[in-house]
Amino acid sequence: MNAKKTIAILLCAAALCTATFAGCGGQNGATPDEAAVTLSTKSQGQGDNINTKTNDAVTEAASQNSNSDSSVKPTSGYDKTDKNTSGQQGGSHGLPDKTAPTTREDYLVDNVNGAPGSSSAKRCTITVGDTGYPKDVGDTVTYTYLLKTPKSIENVQAVLTYDGSMLKLKEAEATDTFPVLGYSTVYNTAISNTIKFNASAISGFDFTKESALITLEFEVIGTGGCSIATAVEIMDEVGGAEYVTDYVFDSRVTHTETLE
Repeated sequence: MNAKKTIAILLCAAALCTATFAGCGGQNGATPDEAAVTLSTKSQGQGDNINTKTNDAVTEAASQNSNSDSSVKPTSGYDKTDKNTSGQQGGSHGLPDKTAPTTREDYLVDNVNGAPGSSSAKRCTITVGDTGYPKDVGDTVTYTYLLKTPKSIENVQAVLTYDGSMLKLKEAEATDTFPVLGYSTVYNTAISNTIKFNASAISGFDFTKESALITLEFEVIGTGGCSIATAVEIMDEVGGAEYVTDYVFDSRVTHTETLE
């Protein structure tokens, strides 16, 4: 009797354990293997959903960028091939840079009139009297002041002016600079842009035939415009009248300035 009760109790315990395992380990009455397969399948399905949503988001973002690019129309003359030309001169799209300098070394400029494209580049216009003489840089020019008087002159005092930034004075002997006055002349060439001179002789200096009162050579070293001029302050006839009063000449006296 006791043995039967013991067997019955063991059978009941076995049945109870089986039912408990089925309820805890299985899902909806599934075996442990079936439950594992179901869990794996659900996990895989959730992962697919995540990947699908991520791909959809990337696709949507790309679509928005594409629409944004297509909404901006290129300006006239724009070429897509220029997108990678940011390193080239002229800007990020290979277009000319308006701020870039356009002056070249061989670009001709009229230094006298300021007009581009003129053939007078590197030129200086030297005004003597009422005449302008276009000269090139490096040229040597000869300035001469010619004088003619009714009678020989007893004395003369004058000043010559020029632009030392454009003209370089070439030194010469007194007899070359003052052909008639010669060594009787006292002159100073050390003053900037100015030459002062004077001479006197009782016997006089003969200018009854037109002759050079002063002649000088200059080298053209600058461009633009300048002038050379001589102003006579004092000049008298031998033993007689004044030929110049307050820089104004007697009507019998002729004087001209030339440049060669």
